[in-house]
Amino acid sequence: MMAIMLAQLGLAPGHCVLEVGAGTGYNAALIAHIVGPAGRVVSLDIDAELVSAAQAHLAAAGHPEVEVRHADGALGAPDAAPFDRIIVTAGAWDLLPAWRAQLVPGGRIVVPVTVLPGLMLSLALEQRGQVWRAVSARPCGFVLLRGAEAHPGRSPGTPQITLYPRDERGASTWARATAEKEWSRIEIDWGEPAEAR
Repeated sequence: MMAIMLAQLGLAPGHCVLEVGAGTGYNAALIAHIVGPAGRVVSLDIDAELVSAAQAHLAAAGHPEVEVRHADGALGAPDAAPFDRIIVTAGAWDLLPAWRAQLVPGGRIVVPVTVLPGLMLSLALEQRGQVWRAVSARPCGFVLLRGAEAHPGRSPGTPQITLYPRDERGASTWARATAEKEWSRIEIDWGEPAEAR
């Protein structure tokens, strides 16, 4: 899943990246390797013990340049913004306002989102006007986001999902949906052609 999400992220040398959920630090080390010395990686975790461990692992792996902070990832890192890419490694119920505000125009956010009860998708999202378009969608399962915008463990309210009939979607797309969330309208295509866009 880590490799899938990094592919979804579409990293390039020089990118400034925010990671929400530091874990062991391994994912941040991979990101740092890809963005190179001209890039920047800021990793946040709400668990102080995980932050200490990730810092030690990153230093041992030769990536002391990765900045690991003890912070609520739902709030992002406004002092280090804007970011070219944001990756969230905890299940969210919406695309949170802080993440959207801290992304550069044309940037990309990869986040596991509960689309329906029991259905979580890792979505690679880009803003198109007022809509967030998933350029890639992969089924996944993650520990739920904690902190100020903790995942409620259920879909808040009644999910507003529109599934489009076959004649309203591209011939090669096998599913298309629009999810109306509290803060975001997310359009999702499943199928390989959507991922190639």
